Amino acid sequence: MQPPNVRIAQDTLVVHVPDSVLAHLKQSMTVPWYVYDPRTHVAYRHLGGDSGVVQTLREVDGPPPVSIPRVDLSGAQTQSGIKLGATAATVVQKLGKPRIVRACGLERYEYDDSRDPTAEPNDLMFTIRNGRVIEIFHTVEG
Repeated sequence: MQPPNVRIAQDTLVVHVPDSVLAHLKQSMTVPWYVYDPRTHVAYRHLGGDSGVVQTLREVDGPPPVSIPRVDLSGAQTQSGIKLGATAATVVQKLGKPRIVRACGLERYEYDDSRDPTAEPNDLMFTIRNGRVIEIFHTVEG
């Protein structure tokens, strides 16, 4: 079963990583790169390039290895303004009723972020714990 479309025409995850950091990170379809915000305890994972991208923004419990670049991720959000920590109700209010998958005490709210019937579906998903968004996952097909 295909997830429902977002209520708005399109939504995507927006994360700013400074050019000075991006210059040292390698775009790859097989090896992800990561950045970490020590102030907010949020990690961002990027995998892919021209033919598709998978992005994950997630609250994490502890710091990653010291080799992971530190950046400010406090502005990371979806185009519709959903940030980590938002309520599940906010997600539904902004994007509509999701397909909900429940497992391991968590919920995943799943959407297709594009209404283009000729394009591959782009998944936009939110992991919910205790009524709050702890992860935003976005795939964009190339």
